[in-house]
Amino acid sequence: MQPKKLFSKESCKNIVALCDINYTGTLDYKEFSQLMTDVAALKMIFKKFDVDNSGRLNGFELRNLLSACGYKVNKQLLIIFMLRYGTKGSLNFENFVICVFKLKTMIDEFCKRRTTDLDDHINVNRNDWLKTTLYS
Repeated sequence: MQPKKLFSKESCKNIVALCDINYTGTLDYKEFSQLMTDVAALKMIFKKFDVDNSGRLNGFELRNLLSACGYKVNKQLLIIFMLRYGTKGSLNFENFVICVFKLKTMIDEFCKRRTTDLDDHINVNRNDWLKTTLYS
């Protein structure tokens, strides 16, 4: 009997790219260890907010989960998450993980580039922006 696959090959490639902070195409021990810790934590919180135990998060469940994690997203971003990562109005665990890693990566990149802690604007050159958005 083969073990149950949690993630597709394409999802694994996406997750590696999102966690590969030094752009090597692979994960070193520290990056891999952090990935495993994060996936375990995401699995627990996914189950907690999947109130109907469907194995999927609808838009309301996702909004509540993200808010509980400190990510305040507006309605437009929530719709974008569901369109990009969801299927038929909900997210399975695999796509949820990719969605959260993408959100975290983009917020981390934003915070690295903003000029002050209170500023909602960043300065970024085209190559840095393309590197971040295309690889992650």
